[in-house]
Parts: sequence; structure tokens; C-alpha cells
Amino acid sequence: MVAELLTYNEVCTQLGRHQSVRCTPVPDPLCLPDKLNTTLRGREVEEGNPAHGERFLIYSCQGGRLQVFCADTELAVLYQTEYVIYGGTFETAPDSAYQVYMVHGFRDSESAAGLGTTA
Repeated sequence: MVAELLTYNEVCTQLGRHQSVRCTPVPDPLCLPDKLNTTLRGREVEEGNPAHGERFLIYSCQGGRLQVFCADTELAVLYQTEYVIYGGTFETAPDSAYQVYMVHGFRDSESAAGLGTTA
């Protein structure tokens, strides 16, 4: 059986199309659009669902220069974790951030994560 793989340009075209549908433009990273303050899950579920409107941006200060992102469901799991691993990176931070800082909690072999950025 021979399968024909997509070319690099075809993959880029499909990713661009997907990004334009799923991604919200952020003209000013220090002032996020309201749509990005809610998880994707919180935007897509029915209104009666407990995850409806679930927040994603849980803390912002210094004019948006310090932001903490974590879904409420993952935050609840993080509180109940057996242990926590954390670390930051400067090299893979987006242009709008000086540093990305991650917190992972592990419980029953599953991970819950929180993310912070500093600009």
C-alpha cells in the first residue's frame, strides 16, 4: 500500500487555514481580547454545561505585563497534586513576553498545568 504524503506547502496552507479559523488575532498582547479570557472548552460547550464560560486568564497585573493562565478545572487538579514541578524559559518565550513560566502538578499519573508570562 502506497500513501501519498502532503508536500510542505500543502501542510503550510492547511495549517494557515486552520489557524485563521481557530485563532483569535491579538493586536496588543498586553490587552487580550475578551474571547481569550475564556478556555476554548468554555466557549464551545452548551450554556448549561459546568465548563461554560470557564476562565483561562486567571490573573493579570502591571498593565498586562504579568499574566497567569490556567483553566479552573486544571487549577482544581493542581491543588490536589501529589507533587509540583515548575520552571521557566527565556528562549522559547513569544515576542510579547520576556519569560514563560510553567507549573505542572501530577496526580494519579496525570498532569495539570498552569502558565505564566512576563513581558
